[in-house]
Amino acid sequence: CMAYETQDKIMKMNNWLEQNEFVPKGSAKAATELLWKDAEFPLVLGDVPIMVGSTHCRMHGLSPEQKVAIDEDEDEFGGYFIANGNECIVRLMVNSRSNYPIALERRSFAERGDMISPKAVVVRSTLPNGLSIPNSLLHEKTGVAHFSFQRGQQFLIPAAQVLMALKPISFYEFYQLFLPPERLESSQLDAEACRQRAANNVQMVWDVLKKSGQTSDTFDWVEFLGNSLKSNRVAVRWLPNPAYHSTRYIGEYVLRRHVLPHLNDSSPLSATGHREEKERKFQLLVHMVHKLFNYEDGL
Repeated sequence: CMAYETQDKIMKMNNWLEQNEFVPKGSAKAATELLWKDAEFPLVLGDVPIMVGSTHCRMHGLSPEQKVAIDEDEDEFGGYFIANGNECIVRLMVNSRSNYPIALERRSFAERGDMISPKAVVVRSTLPNGLSIPNSLLHEKTGVAHFSFQRGQQFLIPAAQVLMALKPISFYEFYQLFLPPERLESSQLDAEACRQRAANNVQMVWDVLKKSGQTSDTFDWVEFLGNSLKSNRVAVRWLPNPAYHSTRYIGEYVLRRHVLPHLNDSSPLSATGHREEKERKFQLLVHMVHKLFNYEDGL
């Protein structure tokens, strides 16, 4: 019926074009061919299986005795499909919210290390092409936060080092980042425990500087990140070839591809990186750190 109705409309349009004096001769046929391209026709896409036990199924509403009478199982509950003789079900995949940090407690988090807590903050970073890359922020029992991503294996990097690679700041500012916000009442938290936790995270940065013999003003955290991953046997399989790229470029590559990649700019990766892009990632990672600590404290 749909095809005949569309064809009738096209014929009426063709007659109108032929009778209209403002339409050039010969253009009516071209207009008709153009309209036929958008014509709708009913097509058979195939047979759709009927759900067992549904209103269209022959067993719908039958009692157990009636099911046995037609050679069916008396306890048949239905809810599945039969395709090519196989029983198939429709499985609904539930994914976590994209690009949003969610606090979770899973036993699998604690299996990633002896001192790792089962509580973590996870963000499913989804790119415009639909590819999702999970990033996790794990909590160590000493109070140190670790940034985690997976590429062939699970990589754990102290969150303090990732933050310094994104935005180098002074030790005092860095210490203040790991303290709870002022809006939280002092009675809700143990002030001494919070200060010790912040000091433990700063200590992760200080230990690296102490080994290198440099100061925070001259130390290149991006290059340190690239150098630490370049020595990993699994990471060298997907990292840029060190023979053609510098260690700093490798660090920028990791920050862009595996650290909250949904915040990336649309412009290509450069050797110096993108300041605004890193600032966005820095702020989100700080928010994740506070959310992780609040979740660990039961807030």
